[in-house]
Amino acid sequence: MENTKYTPVHSTETNDPSEQKRKSLLPRNEKWQLGIFYAALATSIVCFLNLIITIWALVTHGMTYGSAVLYEGSCETTKNLNIGVHLIINIFSSAILSGSNYTMQCLSSPTRSEVDDAHARGTWLDIGVPSIRNLRSIAKRRLWIWLLLGVSSIPLHLFYNSVVFTTLSGNSYFIYITNEAWLSSSNNLTVPDSGEYGPFPSELVDKQLWNANQAGSLQRLEPSSCIDAYARSFISAQGNLLVITSNSTSSSEAGEIFDFASGGEITITGGQDATNLDPYSWICGDSLKCLKYYTSSTLGHRCEEYEFCDVDALGIRNNPQNWTLNQRKVDYCLSTKTEEHCKLRLNAAIAALVIFTNFCKALLIITTYFSTREHLLLGIGDAIVSFLSHPDPVTEGSSLLSKDDVTPHQKFSSSSFGPRPFHLSRKRWLAAVSRRRTITIFTTAALSLIICSALLIYASFNMKGAKPSDIWTLGFGQPSENTLITFAGIRRRMIRTAGLLSNVLIANTPQLVLSFIYFSCNAHLTSMLAAREWSSFAKTRKGLRVHTHPRGAQRATYFLQLPWRYSAPMILAGALLHWLASQSIFVVSVEWWANWLKLVFGRTECWLLSQQVESFNALESIPA
Repeated sequence: MENTKYTPVHSTETNDPSEQKRKSLLPRNEKWQLGIFYAALATSIVCFLNLIITIWALVTHGMTYGSAVLYEGSCETTKNLNIGVHLIINIFSSAILSGSNYTMQCLSSPTRSEVDDAHARGTWLDIGVPSIRNLRSIAKRRLWIWLLLGVSSIPLHLFYNSVVFTTLSGNSYFIYITNEAWLSSSNNLTVPDSGEYGPFPSELVDKQLWNANQAGSLQRLEPSSCIDAYARSFISAQGNLLVITSNSTSSSEAGEIFDFASGGEITITGGQDATNLDPYSWICGDSLKCLKYYTSSTLGHRCEEYEFCDVDALGIRNNPQNWTLNQRKVDYCLSTKTEEHCKLRLNAAIAALVIFTNFCKALLIITTYFSTREHLLLGIGDAIVSFLSHPDPVTEGSSLLSKDDVTPHQKFSSSSFGPRPFHLSRKRWLAAVSRRRTITIFTTAALSLIICSALLIYASFNMKGAKPSDIWTLGFGQPSENTLITFAGIRRRMIRTAGLLSNVLIANTPQLVLSFIYFSCNAHLTSMLAAREWSSFAKTRKGLRVHTHPRGAQRATYFLQLPWRYSAPMILAGALLHWLASQSIFVVSVEWWANWLKLVFGRTECWLLSQQVESFNALESIPA
């Protein structure tokens, strides 16, 4: 040991009161503060962009029912814009939350004096890892900033992904079953008594269709194309329909409308109102089985409830040549083309809340950058420098002291420690993580997988008769009547802010869970890498990695414990999961249009109903 040479270590912290006062005047050359600066810059830029985009949207497009319409038109274009916008939103939110997480870990890191105070009380603090335990021992100013940063993250998780949302366009339409003789007739435009269908202006609609056919403006669809076009949850490009069947040999049926129905609307209401999630049951008319009968003295023995219309399970889509309606074989359809009214909306109230939260978070990070002058022990290197310069009297002489010797005890004293023999043993990375952290992360991940599996089973169960492989045909981020969570149905006109906010909270709860998992994984990996860095000094000689005033061979760094090769993939994976979650459980706003109302009220178009419901897509429930 006589030939051993030690490199002097220079400490930047002292107990001298004059030195403590002088530290507030130190130049800002601490590397960890560069990370705080980047976090403040990123958060401020995102806040500025959010503000500019919101002002532009409201000034350019105006506001209706609390939201601005950014785009109206093609539903395919709206879908692609929505996917792209939410990808950008999750990139922005990941930048904000990563900067906030970095700042919170810096704030919870102790100073040497705080470690000494803790040791004097017989307790210990975490160094180099995210720690809630440290909060009871750090300065009150840093504690309050840490708490405010944590609280300000909650609104971002719950609302950011719902600032921009889509409003789907659904057409309410009439279906008329007739034959070619009716098309060529100008006199016999008879329609069965509407009866239970109510006072629909069907006589006007059938005349409109007849005139449109004479003008050649109807689109001819073969049976397979007709089924594909109308066997959808939301019909946006087609309207009223003529189903042309084979001509009857009976002269009494020549040139008649044999039957008519209405379709297209999905009705989901609260209270005791009925729920209708079968918008195209007319397609399966002759194939549906009755699930429940009732007997009436006036109506006789009739069916009260039919099975759900699934054109794939019932073989209608695969055998369009055998498609029958009202016991008549379908030859072709004549469809009315309509304009699409899908919309991409920005909710002003939610945008204002996100901008305010974003601004508060940026202000807190900037405050941390300018006000935090303490020399924090952010990593293993900082701790080694400090303890070699000023040995800790409590643990002096216990160089082989391990975590397992301290953590089981609520309090300890110097008399509890002392020299001990060295036992060489290999330990896995997982041994560096506390049992509480391990249980927390695995429990949360397991519960998340169980919930995702339950949602997947729920959607699969609702897809009556469908095979598991059919889940992949639903489409990415696409609402379906099979996957609507109907218990969250709200009454009409819930495009307004109050109704939207209640559904947004439900839809974005998974975002909060995913963020908790991300922070748990971050802490988990940080603990393992801290132990790896400490152990590596016994194998390879290298300079310490410090965050404050490097000396000699010491290396200055602004990242805390996770190098970019670990943190960058984690941030990208987190952003991807948040985006997938936003496309898995989301608010669906639907506007129902009835073009036939212009015949009654003289309007060019009429919005009948707007509903807000929760929807999840079973396909995207898998990776989330």
